[in-house]
Amino acid sequence: MPGHALLSSMLLVVMAHLSRADGAVGTGKSKISAVFMFGDSIVDPGNNNNRLTEARANFPPYGQDFPGGKATGRFSNGRVPGDMLDSKLGVKEFLPPYNGDDLELSDLLTGVAFASGGSGYDPLTSIPATATSSTGQLELFLEYKEKLKTLVGEEEATRVISEGIYFTAMGANDIANNYFSIPLRRHQYDLPSYVNFLISSAVNFTMVSRR
Repeated sequence: MPGHALLSSMLLVVMAHLSRADGAVGTGKSKISAVFMFGDSIVDPGNNNNRLTEARANFPPYGQDFPGGKATGRFSNGRVPGDMLDSKLGVKEFLPPYNGDDLELSDLLTGVAFASGGSGYDPLTSIPATATSSTGQLELFLEYKEKLKTLVGEEEATRVISEGIYFTAMGANDIANNYFSIPLRRHQYDLPSYVNFLISSAVNFTMVSRR
């Protein structure tokens, strides 16, 4: 398979992940309690705002088409895909960052984004950008679950988690900002092998996030 076709296939696999925790699927009308997003700058709504990193977007002209014209940390002039999915699924209008300064209980009950600009499935990818790695995002998710149990009790927390829907959008930084920019991985893998490594990492990430 030519390199560009292989890359396109990898991105489709990595970015199209959608799962329901514990296999919970509503009958009849879809019953979705919350939306949870993991990934990179494509879906980061502001988790990097307080990080010492160049991968930030909390300044103009970002956000010029966002309500109020405010730069929220979204790498966009307006909404990002997590917001669009959240709204389309009828959960809420915007998906807030877990590390946001003004996160409220209602936000925790209906879902948050753990995505961090500059992140990737490869643990080396997040280092130059000082982003929250994919593993770090899973650790934040575990922290979130414990926080939710403390705030609303185990029964309600279990309901939110089990009826939630989960998305992942990662992979581009692994290729562009790691494989083609830093020589280490090119000494270890040719491009098809590296893509296979990423796909394997994506599958493992998905399995761990469902535990």
